[in-house]
Amino acid sequence: MIYIILIFAVVCFTAAIVMFYKLNKQRAYIERLTAEIDKFMHYPKEQLPQTLDEGYMANLENTISQMEKYILNMYEAKNVREKEIENFVENMAHQIMNAITALQIQLDILQIKDDNSIKTTVQKSQACVDRMHWEIDRILRSSQLASGKIKMIYEQIDMEKVISDCLIKLQPMIKEKNVIIKSGCPKGFKLTGDGFWIAEAFENIVKNAVEHTKMGSTVEITVKDQSKDICITISDQGNGIPNDRIGSIFDRFSRFDNKKRGYGIGLSMAKDIIQAHHGSIRMENRRDIDSGAAITIVLPVLDSENTYK
Repeated sequence: MIYIILIFAVVCFTAAIVMFYKLNKQRAYIERLTAEIDKFMHYPKEQLPQTLDEGYMANLENTISQMEKYILNMYEAKNVREKEIENFVENMAHQIMNAITALQIQLDILQIKDDNSIKTTVQKSQACVDRMHWEIDRILRSSQLASGKIKMIYEQIDMEKVISDCLIKLQPMIKEKNVIIKSGCPKGFKLTGDGFWIAEAFENIVKNAVEHTKMGSTVEITVKDQSKDICITISDQGNGIPNDRIGSIFDRFSRFDNKKRGYGIGLSMAKDIIQAHHGSIRMENRRDIDSGAAITIVLPVLDSENTYK
């Protein structure tokens, strides 16, 4: 009887060891796949190689590999379309700039004359030319961002100052709509990134929120440190976004409200800037109140620019 108990104990102990070994092996397998997926999400260039092994885990690995291949093909097709659009936009912008340069020469000649009536007309015309220069430059920068031609210069950014400077620039629009801005950024909060382009992205997003929120309503800005990443949310109290348009709201030249001014490139630029910092951006309708939309930016916490390389 004792021998039977001993044999049973040995069998149970052996089975436990085998089970423990298999669980550890599966855990290591899952951790490796998770790391590979995370790497692919941040750097979608190389897909996970397929395996000839058999079993549930091997089948899962091959399914992930096929999914990554499909995503890469989608990226490639999208990049081809984007390249065609970029070339068209840049060629058109340069052609327009040539015409503006010729017009600028004529304005410079007219400004030399002493006729006050001519000078007044010239000054108004000059303001229009300056506006055209700014708009075309903005379109060109959008195209260059989308194609990756602009490289980020990383530094320590004071997010509180970025928000403050942004609100100063947008003050005329904020005052016109009687909008209240609530900022929840901790004092002295810093992140690593390109100060100029992060400020550009943030201004575009806040401007969009102010434009679409209701008169006399509130736009809320929150900044949270989530250890491994930083979460920035800009919420408005507008009419929200139609569900069938949320997926394309960050596409270039996409506009869901034709009554608003602009070309539909502000949010697209913001998306390209955030992605250039290996972050993510999304828009969704608010659930905490009856109407309104919220844009959430997630940026990885970095010690230095070397983390991006």
